[in-house]
Amino acid sequence: IFTCSPLSKNPLFTSNAIVRIPNGVSTRSASPSCPLNSASPGSIVTVVATRYIAGESTVHNFGCVTVAVLESTCSLFAASFPKFGYPAFAWIALSPLIVAVAAPTPRGVRSSTSTFFLGLVTGLVYFGGTVYWVVDVMRTFGSLSTPAAGLVGLLLASYLALYPAFFALLLRRAIQRFGDMGVWLAPVLWVATEWLRGVVGGGFPWVLLGASQATVTPVVQLASVTGVYGLSALVALVSTAAAAVAVSRRRVHRVGAVVAAVVVLVVAVAGAARVRWGTLTTDGRPMRVGLVQGSV
Repeated sequence: IFTCSPLSKNPLFTSNAIVRIPNGVSTRSASPSCPLNSASPGSIVTVVATRYIAGESTVHNFGCVTVAVLESTCSLFAASFPKFGYPAFAWIALSPLIVAVAAPTPRGVRSSTSTFFLGLVTGLVYFGGTVYWVVDVMRTFGSLSTPAAGLVGLLLASYLALYPAFFALLLRRAIQRFGDMGVWLAPVLWVATEWLRGVVGGGFPWVLLGASQATVTPVVQLASVTGVYGLSALVALVSTAAAAVAVSRRRVHRVGAVVAAVVVLVVAVAGAARVRWGTLTTDGRPMRVGLVQGSV
């Protein structure tokens, strides 16, 4: 079934479709300008359409998409940090979650419960794949059995997962309030939840998004001005730009993506110049220092 009138104003669910009209099948559309109105059996037309499969649950299909989005986001987050990851993944790690929150479901706006679930599952795999070392620490230095240490690790990951879940809820609210332009608040909201994670209950500021760039020397120079949270905002901005372009074809989002790319370029060039011409790494007498990790 094809329709020229999508269920939602959000263009994410529309696409260009090349349709062959079967013999013996009549076509009609509520839109006067739709090419289906003038199509004859056997002809081929191109329409901008929202596609539904007759006799198949659209909710089920959307659920499959949601699972794929979750897998993408979780994998990218975990792949952004050692020992398995690479910092490049972090730049798009947040995009699938933003798209999933911003995209309407076949039943309309995504519910708060569904949104919270998206963020929670993302957080569970994100932190499960990055703070897995807690299990070994609890077993080796806490004298816990392997099952008990595993439970501690699971409880910690579950607690930390609440912050991406709250981020998803806040982003949903922003999109409800400002439409698809609310997507651009994602970097601010993400950094806010990271900051809260670093202070609430004594704080647990491990694997902040900005920390994924520790080995990217030109980019990490930004931390000397903004701290790690500025780096997190920069990385999240790129993810947001990619998500905004995916969610909507509006020109303002394409312009925003270009601006985001320019900001990253300026930061990288300035950082590279700072490293190249900085006297802190060329002048003075070399010293040997040692670091001792605090007792946790």
